[in-house]
Parts: sequence; C-alpha cells; structure tokens
Amino acid sequence: MNNVYRDTYGQEANFGNPNKAFLDKLAMSESSGKTDAEITIKDGRTFTGKYQFGAARLADYRRATKEKFSTADFKQDEALQDKVADWHFSDIDKAIDKLGNATNEYDRDRT
Repeated sequence: MNNVYRDTYGQEANFGNPNKAFLDKLAMSESSGKTDAEITIKDGRTFTGKYQFGAARLADYRRATKEKFSTADFKQDEALQDKVADWHFSDIDKAIDKLGNATNEYDRDRT
C-alpha cells in the first residue's frame, strides 16, 4: 500500500502526518520555511520560527505540556517547532469541539 496521498493542490503528504502539506504551506507563507526566522511587529511583540509563534502562544504550550524551553531554544529546534504546531492545531480543534453545533457552518479543512 502506498503511504503517500496528494492534497487538493497536488502536493504529496505522508499518511503519518496528514497535516504535513498544510504545515509546509504555512511555514513557507510565514517564514519562507526558515526555522530561525523572527519578526518584531510595531507593538513590540516578536514572532519566532517557521510558523511564527509569539510568546503568548508558546507560554500556552509550556503551561499545557509542562515542557520548559526558552524562545532561543525554540528558534533553534525544528522538531520542537513542529511539535508546538501540531499541539496548536489540536488545541484549536478542541476549542471548536467545545462550541458544539454552533460551529456546524465552519469547515476545518486546512488545505
């Protein structure tokens, strides 16, 4: 059996992570895929990594998982960035699930 599928854009993704195609596109959009990317916006907030997570969302992840790392550690660790992104979207899905039928008109398709 072939473990590769194509998303709606024809991009291949591995069955091991069906969101890989989406995450690859997101990384290219946010940081051109650069794991050490960092931007500071006008209000002083900084967003880091290939998916551009800010300090508040990283704090949410650390609180939820009890993991400890600095923003500098995060910036240098691509596997951690991927792990946080997976958690982030799972957390969003859980929040949507809590809303019940109020979300019936929304589509969670990430492609």
